[in-house]
Amino acid sequence: MAQKTAAQTHGDTQDLTQQTLFKLKASFHTALDSASAAKLTEQKSSQNYKYHLIDDEERSQTSVTQNKKGDLTANYAQQLMQNETVKTYQLAKLIDSVQIPHSVKSESTRSFAAAQFDAQLNN
Repeated sequence: MAQKTAAQTHGDTQDLTQQTLFKLKASFHTALDSASAAKLTEQKSSQNYKYHLIDDEERSQTSVTQNKKGDLTANYAQQLMQNETVKTYQLAKLIDSVQIPHSVKSESTRSFAAAQFDAQLNN
C-alpha cells in the first residue's frame, strides 16, 4: 500500500489531495472436485487441481478545494482492477487456462458554500 498527500495553492484556490494505491498478488490451489481437498504429491496421478492467480489493484484519490470565498468542493475517484487466472491441471499437464478480469470506476463530487459547510459542522 502506498499513500501520498499534497497541498497546493493556485492563486486564490487551495487544494488538498490524497492518493492511495493498494496492490494484492496471491495464488492458491484447489481440487478439481470441490467436495475434497487438493492432495498434491510428486506423483503425476495426484496432480489434478486448479491453480488460482490473483492480481488486484485499487487506486483512489480524494481532493478538497477551497476558494477565497470559503466555498469547498470535494471530489472522490476510485478505480478497482481485479484479475484472476485459473489454470486447470490433470495428471500434471495444463489442460485449460481462463482469465477473469473485472474493472470498476466511480467518481463523486460535492460542493458546499461556506455558510452551508459551517451549518453542517454545527449540527
